[in-house]
Amino acid sequence: MDEETVQRLMEAAIRATSSTSTSQVQSLKKPELPNFDKNNIDIWIKRVEAAYTRVNVSDPKLKFAHLENKFDVNADPLINEFLFETAPTAATWTAFLSYLRKRYGRTTKQQAQSVISGTPRDGRTPSQLVALMKERAGTVTLDDILKEQLLKELPPEVHRQIVDKVDSLTFEQTGELADKWFDKEGKQLLADAPASVNKVNTSFTAAFEDDSTDINVTRARQGQKQRFNNANSRPQGKDDNRYSNSSRSSNSRSSVRNAREDLTVIKDNGLCGFHDKYDRDAFKCASGCKRWSAHQAKNGQASKQ
Repeated sequence: MDEETVQRLMEAAIRATSSTSTSQVQSLKKPELPNFDKNNIDIWIKRVEAAYTRVNVSDPKLKFAHLENKFDVNADPLINEFLFETAPTAATWTAFLSYLRKRYGRTTKQQAQSVISGTPRDGRTPSQLVALMKERAGTVTLDDILKEQLLKELPPEVHRQIVDKVDSLTFEQTGELADKWFDKEGKQLLADAPASVNKVNTSFTAAFEDDSTDINVTRARQGQKQRFNNANSRPQGKDDNRYSNSSRSSNSRSSVRNAREDLTVIKDNGLCGFHDKYDRDAFKCASGCKRWSAHQAKNGQASKQ
């Protein structure tokens, strides 16, 4: 065996002895670790790292071993995988901390919102307030804050369209994406959905809209439209018939008062002016009309002249 080979073997033995000695010393020192706090995960991680630094624990295997009793065994299967890794490395420890931050920490969006909304002093000294503001801001950047401000200014429907697509975009890129929902004059191309729409009444109302210049026809149709809306919006229960009859009678009287021509005159065909003009849609009938009995039975009461 030549001298160079002997030297290499001696150096390797020294390193192995040193490493074993360090591990043994570290294993004898127990760090004072805080209880797991998922609601303040960033602070908890800083306290754990500081506790390890105080007792010179740097071996990832020892770090995980000391942490094992800080987690409920049923808390999270992925955490268990990290804790029981047979040969953890520094990269494993870094991945573990990253997972905890992702699982329990605040998102960049939440951090930006915290900066925008402000932090009340609540009796703290200015220096304490500065420290708290820095803690809540986390890793948020000016670009993150500007992007959140931009999203707040967008119409609700546009915001809903892009909010899930901008996490990896810059402030400027977010603006370019939002531009797709506006024309060159800044007018919104995508209408916001109304909070509440009565689809039945809206569609029925459209059937009565026309350009008729006959004021009597218009008023009569308004009465029909009102009766339909009342019938679809009346309360449910044992008083339905009373409510319906009352509304029909009230609207009929209102429509007659608004009419300008005498529709009670019996025509040559034996029909009153109401049935002659509106046929089966007549909302009132006059005595002497050949449809008087049928109309009276249909409405449940005699119409007044």
